[in-house]
Amino acid sequence: MKRIIVKFLQYSLQCIYYISLSAIVLRLLIFIIELIFIVKIINYEFGGHLEIFKFYALPIGIICAFFGAIKKNDTNIRWIEKLTITIILTFIAVCFSIFSAFSGMCDYTITKNLFIKVNDTTNKIVETRFGCGAYDSSPERVDILEIHSYFNCIVFLTRTDTTELERSSWIVPREKEKLK
Repeated sequence: MKRIIVKFLQYSLQCIYYISLSAIVLRLLIFIIELIFIVKIINYEFGGHLEIFKFYALPIGIICAFFGAIKKNDTNIRWIEKLTITIILTFIAVCFSIFSAFSGMCDYTITKNLFIKVNDTTNKIVETRFGCGAYDSSPERVDILEIHSYFNCIVFLTRTDTTELERSSWIVPREKEKLK
């Protein structure tokens, strides 16, 4: 029975180690996606859970990976090296999380729907204003962006030129729908 419990604990620690590595990789992928694309979360509940994950995934993942990397036959020096690296990486992760929390203060505001895709009404071309509120004193920047909606909670915004649109694929919304 003791042997079964020991094996179960070993497999549990391995699972925690691989889950923590997956959380670290997922957090880094989210960061890269946010750098490359303009992404808005339109479902506030999902957005709140994503922010919590983004804040805690890196430091907790690094600490759990540290405990998964410790081996029984490690020397004291090797153990101290792993601990030092973990503390440094966790400090960097926390600083990174705090920085990324403040980087989301600027946002796009949709002011007018210009065009709606004929065969996909979630795909729109809109006029937006980009501003940082009290964080920035410069005037708002007006952009024309195409909205690509995924899973009813994530929106990718890409800059587009309306002079090069294929007019048969897009319609102009009625006046009462312009601000929806």
